Amino acid sequence: MRPRHAWTTLGFALLLALRPATASAHPEAPLALPVAATVDASTDYDISVRGERAPRTMAASATSISGDDVRMRARGTTYDFLRLVPNLVVGLHEGGGKAPQYMLRGVDADHGADLAVYVEGIPINEVSHVHGLGYLDIHFLIPELVQRIDVRKGAYAAEEGSFATAGSLRMTLQKERPQNEIGWSQGSFGTQRGLGIVSGRFGETTALAAFEVQGTDGFTVAGDSRRLNVQTRLTTPLGHGSLDLLALAYAGSWHAPGLLPEREVLAGRIDRLGAFNPTDGGVSQLALIGLTATVPQGDDVWRTQVYLQRRSLELLHDFTGFMYDPIHGDQFAQDEQRTTVGGESSYRATRTLWGRAVQAKIGIQERTDFIEPELWHTTLGVKRALWYRDTIAQTTASAYGQGQVDLPARLTLQAGARYDATVFDVQALADGNGSPGAQASGHKQAGIASPKLGLAFRVTDDITVFLNAGSGFRTPDARAAVTPGFSGISRTTGAEVGARSYWLQRRVQLAATVWWMDSDHDVQFAADTGANVEVGPARRMGGELELRTALTTWLSADLDASYTFAHTRGTGRVLPRAPRFLLSAGATARHAATGLFADLHGRHVGSFALDEGGAHMSQPYTVLDAVAGWQGRWLALTLQAQNLLDAQWRDSEYFYASVVDPKRESQPAGDVHFRPGEPRMVLAVGRVLF
Repeated sequence: MRPRHAWTTLGFALLLALRPATASAHPEAPLALPVAATVDASTDYDISVRGERAPRTMAASATSISGDDVRMRARGTTYDFLRLVPNLVVGLHEGGGKAPQYMLRGVDADHGADLAVYVEGIPINEVSHVHGLGYLDIHFLIPELVQRIDVRKGAYAAEEGSFATAGSLRMTLQKERPQNEIGWSQGSFGTQRGLGIVSGRFGETTALAAFEVQGTDGFTVAGDSRRLNVQTRLTTPLGHGSLDLLALAYAGSWHAPGLLPEREVLAGRIDRLGAFNPTDGGVSQLALIGLTATVPQGDDVWRTQVYLQRRSLELLHDFTGFMYDPIHGDQFAQDEQRTTVGGESSYRATRTLWGRAVQAKIGIQERTDFIEPELWHTTLGVKRALWYRDTIAQTTASAYGQGQVDLPARLTLQAGARYDATVFDVQALADGNGSPGAQASGHKQAGIASPKLGLAFRVTDDITVFLNAGSGFRTPDARAAVTPGFSGISRTTGAEVGARSYWLQRRVQLAATVWWMDSDHDVQFAADTGANVEVGPARRMGGELELRTALTTWLSADLDASYTFAHTRGTGRVLPRAPRFLLSAGATARHAATGLFADLHGRHVGSFALDEGGAHMSQPYTVLDAVAGWQGRWLALTLQAQNLLDAQWRDSEYFYASVVDPKRESQPAGDVHFRPGEPRMVLAVGRVLF
């Protein structure tokens, strides 16, 4: 780790500590768009809120998911509620505490390379990761404490940095609760979960503390996992503003069945719910602390945030059996220690100029990661040969600005830009014999500018047409950046046009979007092998449809659908893991007088290519989930069922070569490898409220 990175981080932290000396009593206020609407003052942009009177947005695809929606949906794992995000596919190829796979807008985002997630403004994606670029693990979240998820698709917002190419999610957590609660869940496959949430007020200070403990034997052989989460939050006045302290801690361990070769399952040599290598699995630990100061100044707001994260991760994988080493096998271990320190300082001004509402926001962001990745060759979980060991120091400093103004003829214009500069330092401490990829030490600097543009035309009070365009990027892995063939930071350029409308006294909300996105030629580091690979330019395009309706005062329904084309530019070959057709739909009932509630939702994922060109295709699937329950003043009871109809489906699929038994297979065999989706899972939940 180079000393200059530590001085850069310290200097930036001191800069963030500076703020205006005076403040007024006016709260933070968003830009008043030319329509009567109520906007949550805690958000920096306008969103469309499901089931509520929706304000005007600056993109037809922008939406918001409420905490009530998160709590109503059936879930067996922490990340299941992400399936609420319209047309986002969340799949597992391991389970337990490992980050899932994400697919959005025809992009195989792997473990998070093209989907940026922020929790209370803190970026969660991990750069230069031992397993995958942009690694996105949210197992540290307690779903009951999620207040809202703001969804943006495309790279159209200036405050969004690396990995926000296909889209971004900003999660807001609760600061306090109307009631404390203690809960216990018991369900299929030995699943148990305990939950406790306590909050209170001490004068003008609010405090919240929560814990979660969960364990399951899993529905597959070697599918057990254990997890413990702790979260605390303290919010106190700071002049006319507020000071917020958030602390999270997480520890988890798990075993994984691996990806099953289809030929072995069809031949009956491996059970569909069996294991490829039962010693696969992992251990993960995380501690995160964030401090945020929000200070109003007249009609403006100054917001400063600093955060610190410490992460430890160990992963064991065996994808290919005995293809590379017919004696010891191909299992490998990925270990990583990581410390991340960073922050953001922004200033937002709201004015009226010549009778027009104008809002401007400027900000600076900084993040430094100190990373120690290792790749080992293992046998049955025991380390036997080091492939590589590195130390990485990676710092990104960013500046952005965005303005929004009301124009004549019912137009609203939004324009912005950001610039990101990254310094990569890599020290290859060890390059073991037999390493698949040669490790390189080096120092490199790279920067990229990203312009943004949005236009909204209010046709009527209930119909608005939107046009958005922008450029996004993925910060590369440092080990790819320091190689001689590094071609610069990968850029995406895209646009969308859409409309959002309201009907029947705003009881029906309909949005439609047509979008397009191009990505550049790229050099990526394949963390599973330790080698750099070339990725060619690609083009993706498609359409999305969103429908929300309040059928009665207690019954609502929704539908999300998308159709996507994804192919390489030049050759026109179909891209892998880009589902052509996606559909999710369902209904939710909440009867306030009796306390009864129920939810029924299904999702369909169409077939997609497993290799470039589409010679091998995945199996489409449809899964139905249900929830029913009752909540009284002191007690709440819930029964939920995932995969209600007990469909046999595949959570993730890949096509590659493997050798299962070297005595039986003299040559590697190309085959579909899959992780089965869970069978019907029933979970009973009881909560005591006080």
